[in-house]
Amino acid sequence: MKVNRTLTLFFFLVVSGQLLAQPQLPTSGLIKYDPLFWKNELHLNSIQSSKIREINFRFYEELEETFQKESDDRSALRHKVSQSLINRSEQIWQTLEPRQRRKLAKIMKEDFGSVRS
Repeated sequence: MKVNRTLTLFFFLVVSGQLLAQPQLPTSGLIKYDPLFWKNELHLNSIQSSKIREINFRFYEELEETFQKESDDRSALRHKVSQSLINRSEQIWQTLEPRQRRKLAKIMKEDFGSVRS
């Protein structure tokens, strides 16, 4: 039950995240894929990897908590999920060095279209 709820919330998050824009992040918007998938290509050091894992852990905890508290109010749920995604994106983006940001942007553009810059 919890897994279904979390997966449903994650799907909702990904779909709603495409509608958002974040001025502090580059023009394409939010980080929707975990940079740890490309740890070697991005040359993430152990500190960065740990920090991204921690950011992701807090993000998913916050999603679960939000879903439990706001499951009846779709508008509030959508708003809080969107804010969580923006916060996660900003934190991950700040974890990366400029060359890693450029590399991630290139990976995402090549693999998934212009999802992230």
